[in-house]
Amino acid sequence: MDNRKNSSRASQFTTMDSENRITIPKKICETLEIGEGTRFLVVPDKTKSKITLYPIIRGEEKFAELHMKLRNLPGVLGEVATELGKMNINIESSVVPPSSEKISDFYAIINCTECKIPIVEVEEKLRKLKNTIEVEIIPIE
Repeated sequence: MDNRKNSSRASQFTTMDSENRITIPKKICETLEIGEGTRFLVVPDKTKSKITLYPIIRGEEKFAELHMKLRNLPGVLGEVATELGKMNINIESSVVPPSSEKISDFYAIINCTECKIPIVEVEEKLRKLKNTIEVEIIPIE
């Protein structure tokens, strides 16, 4: 039996049209069980010339953009991830651009669906981490 047909790897090429629209191939839609009317969160990663699409199927997910300035030390990202995890926040996508300084930028798309506290409190908790310099969280509508 050929298992390739049921594989989660349904990679295919597609092309952007003159109105900046991209059609998602039928096999990929079937694999992900998505269809007409599905909303997507589109996350650009300029450092890798990459776009990631997150299908928002139920329409109840709450996403936000997180930007932090952090001291560039070992374990700092782990502290941030641990703190987010304690608040039931999942990091969906993240980028830490290369930095030759002692301060790094950290950008992430976070899923706050299961978080029970307001975004303002999430910012406060992240701000209190020892190696945090700045925090900004912007909900994605």
